[in-house]
Amino acid sequence: MKRRRRLSEETVQLIKQARRDLQFGAMRTRIWLNRGHQIRVATATIRRICRDLGYPPIRRTDPRRPRHPILFSKEHPGECVQVDVKAVKVAGQKCFQYTTLDDCTRYRVLRLYPRKYHGTSLEFLATIRQVFPFSIRKVQVDNGL
Repeated sequence: MKRRRRLSEETVQLIKQARRDLQFGAMRTRIWLNRGHQIRVATATIRRICRDLGYPPIRRTDPRRPRHPILFSKEHPGECVQVDVKAVKVAGQKCFQYTTLDDCTRYRVLRLYPRKYHGTSLEFLATIRQVFPFSIRKVQVDNGL
């Protein structure tokens, strides 16, 4: 024995339209009915109605995977070198980590300094000029303090 439908025929027709024409599943149909037509219907009820109408269940799609960020890449080594400074704790003491990264070769140089002032910055720039096997054409910073 089937129970009597508690939904109006208009609502059943809207569910039928959402499934047939818009290819919506039960959850998206529920949202569409609520937002577009101000009709509140449970997801399980929509599934039951679709099953009674003879529609096969819609298979779930895999969740979208996030795209990997596109990194900056230059054609020639030393064309652009990024420099960053951040505060870190080492053995309970505050230090400043100077980091540089070449956009072409991905060479990376890290140095720790106890203080951050123009002297350590100049010392770090001299260090990266010695360490990198190529000349540096441009230094890019993030306008930090």
